[in-house]
Amino acid sequence: MPERILRRIQITGGSTFIVSLPKGWVRSVGLKAGDYVVVQPQPDGSLRVVPAKSFRPQAFKTSFVVHKGMNPNAITREFVARYLAGYDIIRVSFEDLSPSYRSVIKDVLKKMIGVEIIEELTDSIVVQCLAKPSELPVRVAIRRMSNLALYMLTDFIRAVDEGNLELLQGMDERDDNVDRFYKFILRQLKMVTLGIIQPSDVGLNDLRECLGFRLVIKSIERIADHVVNASNCVLQLRALPEAEAKERIVKFG
Repeated sequence: MPERILRRIQITGGSTFIVSLPKGWVRSVGLKAGDYVVVQPQPDGSLRVVPAKSFRPQAFKTSFVVHKGMNPNAITREFVARYLAGYDIIRVSFEDLSPSYRSVIKDVLKKMIGVEIIEELTDSIVVQCLAKPSELPVRVAIRRMSNLALYMLTDFIRAVDEGNLELLQGMDERDDNVDRFYKFILRQLKMVTLGIIQPSDVGLNDLRECLGFRLVIKSIERIADHVVNASNCVLQLRALPEAEAKERIVKFG
């Protein structure tokens, strides 16, 4: 557990309150007399103190190398992990210049919101997340995500009730759209919990809301997955459920 340091509030000039910074922390972050710190009031009444030189006024960058023989799933995990961690710019370098590795990254980008290739060289790709958190607040994004999942479920029930299998076509693509919102919202929530952005930047009132919203979006994402699985089962069998099962599906829906 981090050490708790008690400081006495002092007053100077009759109206200015002063609190000294812990010497060990000042040394560890490389501060010296005359340097600036950013002080951010938090929704819970606390203060966040960040060295101005490490505060994030510019793009947050990272990079990784795709090694020869690297599994496509591993490449995807590496990229998605950095996206979710809140990085604005991700540089991907390739040891092997085979187009298949580059295709993995491009396929991942199709399942993300506001992420574009801004530079492409022979041995690397630079990707930037252009979507700003304030442009699509958490509540708005969740509403859109839930609507997508709701209409997927509605169409599945209609397909079963009306015997119209055409309504089940394209469920995988619709699920990809739900997943895009899931990753985007999860990225925002992680950025808040990591202190990269403030809760108010994404329309939240409190840091504690992040956990609740994370559970909400996971539930919505799972609903969409279940609809896809059920739709694929019906399409593979090329037959609708029997009358009793059909009645239960429509009733529960």
